[in-house]
Amino acid sequence: MRRPLRLAALVALLGVVLAPAPPSQATKREPMKITEGKTVEATFPALVGSVPQSEEQVRPNPSDCATYTWCDTVPLDIVPPPGLKDEDDFFVEVKISWDNPSGQNDIDTFAYDDQQTKGGAGYTQKASGASADNPETLRLFRPTLGTYNAVILNFVGPNTGYKVTARLLDSKYQAPFEALAPGKKPATTTTSTTRPVEVTAPPDTAPTETTPPTLAPAAVSNDDDFDFGTSDFEDQLAAPPRPEGGFEGESAAPANQVKKVGGGTVAIWFVVAPLILLGAAGYFIVHRRGGVAGF
Repeated sequence: MRRPLRLAALVALLGVVLAPAPPSQATKREPMKITEGKTVEATFPALVGSVPQSEEQVRPNPSDCATYTWCDTVPLDIVPPPGLKDEDDFFVEVKISWDNPSGQNDIDTFAYDDQQTKGGAGYTQKASGASADNPETLRLFRPTLGTYNAVILNFVGPNTGYKVTARLLDSKYQAPFEALAPGKKPATTTTSTTRPVEVTAPPDTAPTETTPPTLAPAAVSNDDDFDFGTSDFEDQLAAPPRPEGGFEGESAAPANQVKKVGGGTVAIWFVVAPLILLGAAGYFIVHRRGGVAGF
């Protein structure tokens, strides 16, 4: 009776020992909390293996990455700056660096949301760092979703571990200030987060007087498009001035010279001419009367 029981126990033990081991999976790392004004770093162990050549174009999301030993997922817990307004911007920069003594190792990295964008229906890629650089850099613009995922995969070569460094870069909008006279410093102001910001006054330098440059006169060229030959008007403009009140060829008299009239001319017009007119009138009247009387 005991022999069958011992045989059954031995078979069960052999089954456990000889059973195939479950496939190795990547480990989901501890989240990194990223807040304003603080740089966070974390070091992680080596990635086992590298991306197979048949899957070099694969870009695994956090769910896919869990099935590979050469892929890690590092959750990023991003806390937006307090007092953030709609016009304020901020960035999160994530750098992945690694030792590469052989010069053969290359890591690629991608940033995903935590399925917030699609309402839990899948991951959405937000940034990527897939180059030959070391470190690789992820830049997230205004990441207000809260939780993100950095996927790190060993693209080629043996990996000995990697380090993740993350920081939040504040780029909030600040109202412009009025420029003050040289030598005066404005009072210290504060932003919406009550952090003091020192505003530097303009340098203490005297203004430099500048002399406007002298421009050379511009040359005026004839418009050949309307050149139909010399006109009479142009000839008149080019000719010497005519004497005042005269015709061409007459000599000009001085403006202050008055032409004198002789006494004979006056006698002709005021004595002789009237007498001639009177004589002609008398002759006409006498002959007119004689003709009437004869009739």
